[in-house]
Amino acid sequence: MDELTTAFDALAPDDAEPQKLDLLVHMGNKSTLAGFWQRVLLDSRQPPEVRAEVLKRLRAVPDQAGVLQAIVAVATTDANPRVRLRATGALGDFASDTAVSAALAEISGDSSRPLEDRYFALTSLERGGPNPSALAFVSSLRDDAELGKAAQAIVSRWQARLNLRRTIAPPK
Repeated sequence: MDELTTAFDALAPDDAEPQKLDLLVHMGNKSTLAGFWQRVLLDSRQPPEVRAEVLKRLRAVPDQAGVLQAIVAVATTDANPRVRLRATGALGDFASDTAVSAALAEISGDSSRPLEDRYFALTSLERGGPNPSALAFVSSLRDDAELGKAAQAIVSRWQARLNLRRTIAPPK
């Protein structure tokens, strides 16, 4: 495995996309490479498709703490819109995590951000389900000029889901 990561690192950061993708395929999905993948994801000089491929691999890493920090960093600050949106979408898998939920709320609530970023963050937040803080936050977006209708739809779905749980809950 070391020879593959060494070969990857020997290529110029902003070049050789096909070769880098080929090396990633040969590396497989070993979670022992999580540190290497995080480094590649956070390196904005890497080609966007390479970073997107690494992001897919990071989503499957069992120990999430450092991985989630890297994905949140890309979702909140990356200059490349494609990579940023993919990272924001990936966070939906972990939206029940308090730190991830907070980052998604920050992105979706920031009206200075591009609409696509905000919408991706809102739909990723929805995937975490209707916990009290997420429900309160999404409810607060119902008056948002850009996301208000989407927020209202999410709140309605969540309320229906919560009501359904109450009606089928076993008696105590």
